[in-house]
Amino acid sequence: SPPVILRPGGVSREALARCLGAVALRSEITARNQPAPSPGMTLKHYAPSATLQLYAGERVSVLRAMHRVAERYLRAGHQVGLLLVDEDVPAFRDLPVVIQNLGSVTDMSTVAHRLFAGLRTLDEAGVTVILTRDLGTEGLALAIRDRLTRAAAGQVILVDKETQGSLRH
Repeated sequence: SPPVILRPGGVSREALARCLGAVALRSEITARNQPAPSPGMTLKHYAPSATLQLYAGERVSVLRAMHRVAERYLRAGHQVGLLLVDEDVPAFRDLPVVIQNLGSVTDMSTVAHRLFAGLRTLDEAGVTVILTRDLGTEGLALAIRDRLTRAAAGQVILVDKETQGSLRH
């Protein structure tokens, strides 16, 4: 007690709390030597073949940081893929990148539904790196964050709003 969410999913924490009262979220990843309490609890899961970089922070700062990183990868000869919501696509129209659109941030159900197909499509396009941003923790965004964090092997790049410099976490 209280009930614990092992992995965020299609039923949001908020919806569960309305029915059950307080609901805890398992925040730590299962240790390597212990059996996982549910499938998909390892740190690296859902990972595409390409390296996935997940950015977190204030939206505009994150998009600027992602744009700079994409330019750097392109100059180094990489094929860059972007996993984006509709609202973020215009920020990257000037770059020769492969964009996989997940739908509108106002329709997280569609974003969640398109997530894995989007990762597969970018892999099939032969990108070497995929850049995407964290969409938050409300409702289905928490489940999307969980999947993207695992696809990025637990590495989240925190972007500082003031300097728009990125820091690995």
